[in-house]
Amino acid sequence: MTTKKLTNFKVIKRQDSKGQDYFIIFDENNPGRNNAYFCWEGSVKKGWDDLIKNRDNWKEIEIEWEEKAKGNKVINIWSDINLEDFLI
Repeated sequence: MTTKKLTNFKVIKRQDSKGQDYFIIFDENNPGRNNAYFCWEGSVKKGWDDLIKNRDNWKEIEIEWEEKAKGNKVINIWSDINLEDFLI
Protein backbone atom coordinates (compact mmCIF):
# COMPACT_ATOMS: atom_id res chain seq x y z
CA MET A 1 0.00 0.00 0.00
CA THR A 2 1.06 3.55 -0.70
CA THR A 3 0.41 6.70 1.32
CA LYS A 4 -0.04 10.11 -0.26
CA LYS A 5 -0.74 13.58 1.16
CA LEU A 6 -3.13 15.75 -0.85
CA THR A 7 -3.59 19.49 -0.41
CA ASN A 8 -5.21 20.31 -3.76
CA PHE A 9 -7.98 17.81 -4.39
CA LYS A 10 -11.61 17.44 -5.37
CA VAL A 11 -14.07 14.87 -3.97
CA ILE A 12 -17.01 13.75 -6.12
CA LYS A 13 -19.87 11.53 -4.96
CA ARG A 14 -21.20 8.96 -7.45
CA GLN A 15 -23.51 5.94 -7.50
CA ASP A 16 -22.78 2.58 -9.05
CA SER A 17 -25.26 0.53 -11.09
CA LYS A 18 -26.64 -0.99 -7.87
CA GLY A 19 -27.38 2.43 -6.36
CA GLN A 20 -24.54 2.32 -3.84
CA ASP A 21 -22.67 5.54 -3.13
CA TYR A 22 -18.94 5.81 -3.70
CA PHE A 23 -16.53 8.71 -3.89
CA ILE A 24 -13.70 9.65 -6.19
CA ILE A 25 -10.87 11.80 -4.86
CA PHE A 26 -8.99 13.62 -7.63
CA ASP A 27 -5.44 14.86 -7.06
CA GLU A 28 -5.60 18.28 -8.71
CA ASN A 29 -1.80 18.66 -8.52
CA ASN A 30 -1.39 15.63 -10.77
CA PRO A 31 -3.51 16.18 -13.88
CA GLY A 32 -3.57 13.09 -16.02
CA ARG A 33 -4.73 9.53 -16.07
CA ASN A 34 -3.54 8.29 -12.67
CA ASN A 35 -4.94 10.99 -10.39
CA ALA A 36 -8.22 9.37 -9.25
CA TYR A 37 -8.66 7.43 -6.00
CA PHE A 38 -11.86 5.42 -5.50
CA CYS A 39 -13.55 5.12 -2.10
CA TRP A 40 -16.08 2.36 -1.49
CA GLU A 41 -17.84 1.90 1.83
CA GLY A 42 -16.71 -1.70 2.20
CA SER A 43 -13.06 -1.03 1.37
CA VAL A 44 -12.33 2.18 3.32
CA LYS A 45 -11.32 0.94 6.77
CA LYS A 46 -10.73 4.35 8.38
CA GLY A 47 -12.24 7.66 7.35
CA TRP A 48 -15.50 6.64 5.69
CA ASP A 49 -17.71 8.49 8.20
CA ASP A 50 -15.51 11.57 7.91
CA LEU A 51 -15.78 11.33 4.12
CA ILE A 52 -19.58 11.27 4.37
CA LYS A 53 -19.85 14.13 6.90
CA ASN A 54 -16.86 16.46 6.48
CA ARG A 55 -15.41 16.18 2.97
CA ASP A 56 -16.46 19.72 2.04
CA ASN A 57 -14.47 21.09 5.00
CA TRP A 58 -11.23 19.24 4.27
CA LYS A 59 -8.18 21.35 3.48
CA GLU A 60 -5.68 18.50 3.56
CA ILE A 61 -5.90 14.72 3.58
CA GLU A 62 -3.62 11.76 3.66
CA ILE A 63 -4.77 8.60 1.93
CA GLU A 64 -3.51 5.07 2.01
CA TRP A 65 -4.30 3.30 -1.23
CA GLU A 66 -3.46 0.34 -3.37
CA GLU A 67 -3.34 0.09 -7.12
CA LYS A 68 -5.83 -2.32 -8.65
CA ALA A 69 -6.53 -3.28 -12.26
CA LYS A 70 -9.64 -1.07 -12.26
CA GLY A 71 -8.02 1.92 -10.51
CA ASN A 72 -6.60 3.16 -7.22
CA LYS A 73 -8.60 1.86 -4.24
CA VAL A 74 -8.48 3.90 -1.02
CA ILE A 75 -8.02 1.91 2.20
CA ASN A 76 -7.66 4.69 4.82
CA ILE A 77 -8.26 8.44 4.89
CA TRP A 78 -6.89 10.86 7.45
CA SER A 79 -8.12 14.43 7.11
CA ASP A 80 -6.85 17.61 8.71
CA ILE A 81 -9.87 17.18 11.01
CA ASN A 82 -8.68 13.77 12.30
CA LEU A 83 -4.99 13.80 11.32
CA GLU A 84 -3.88 13.91 14.95
CA ASP A 85 -5.27 10.36 15.33
CA PHE A 86 -2.84 9.22 12.66
CA LEU A 87 0.16 10.97 14.22
CA ILE A 88 -0.26 9.55 17.73
